[in-house]
Amino acid sequence: MTVYSSPYSTIVLDKEKKLLEATWLKEAKQLGEEDVIEEISHVLKHVMLHSITNVLIDARNYPFRHNDTIQRWINNEFIPEIMENGVKRYAILVENRVESQLDNLADLILEEVEMKMNYFTNRTQALDWLATRN
Repeated sequence: MTVYSSPYSTIVLDKEKKLLEATWLKEAKQLGEEDVIEEISHVLKHVMLHSITNVLIDARNYPFRHNDTIQRWINNEFIPEIMENGVKRYAILVENRVESQLDNLADLILEEVEMKMNYFTNRTQALDWLATRN
């Protein structure tokens, strides 16, 4: 069920699976920092409203990966909030998976708070991973 739609992103819920799927659209590149944060805030709103435990973000059209202000807000505000509100698994769909030393650090940090995060280049694999309980 679609719960949010704009020219920049969409959010679809599967209440039975407690899954929220957000997709960035190509038009998002037109947004400023405040507008991006507002779009991302819709994910948090629906996590809170619908007791979501699994999140899939299709970031293939997300053009703000190198924006320090937005990334800082995601790391310091958004991620802690979704974890506090029950998200256990967070999958990010990207075009190319790039291994990084930071992945190990992120895994260690997230292990302490019981949320798993992973990157995928294939939507089906991401959904399969979200469906697992380990």
